[in-house]
Amino acid sequence: LLADTAYLVEILLSSAEVNQRDIDAALTSLSAAGVTAEISKEDALVLLSAIPRIDTTIVRTLQSEAAAAATAIATAEAAETDTVATESAAAVLETDAAAAEKIAVDLATEATNLDNEAAVAATLVPPPLF
Repeated sequence: LLADTAYLVEILLSSAEVNQRDIDAALTSLSAAGVTAEISKEDALVLLSAIPRIDTTIVRTLQSEAAAAATAIATAEAAETDTVATESAAAVLETDAAAAEKIAVDLATEATNLDNEAAVAATLVPPPLF
């Protein structure tokens, strides 16, 4: 008797909790078993509001807090992206500074060598006659 009865079963899944590949695999399995499945996207807060005796004030507060959290997450992700870009730019600048420092040291060494050579050359030139 139960096998000849049609049933309506609703299953709510969160895309944050279940990946799409697993959902597609489940739908394929149901279809292979002869079960007709329909997919719809629902707003969880709208569904909560439809439940009898659920305080809509609490649902609105939850919705407001969820929106604030989503904004905070987006802001944090943008800040993290900026931080990574700044760190990358700083690394390039550090490399450039190290190269400039090496060039400065090389130039200072060359200047010292030239000063030494000039001093030696000065000892080889006789003083001017007056």
